[in-house]
Amino acid sequence: MPESRSSTGAALPPAPTHLTAASKRRWKTVVATYDLSKVELEVLRCALEALDRGDEAREQIEAAGAYFRDRFG
Repeated sequence: MPESRSSTGAALPPAPTHLTAASKRRWKTVVATYDLSKVELEVLRCALEALDRGDEAREQIEAAGAYFRDRFG
């Protein structure tokens, strides 16, 4: 696959491999649109990780319910 480049010709940073496909698409869109510093890329990574975790939690709640019974009720 050819390497993506910014409007200045610099190679765009690849999406972290552990992100979901949807978050990887978001990453590619953002880094292609904005010239981000290393710190801003870290913030983007953290935000997309949090979005993925939220999606995972939402799926788990949908599957198992919002509450569970234990020995205390």
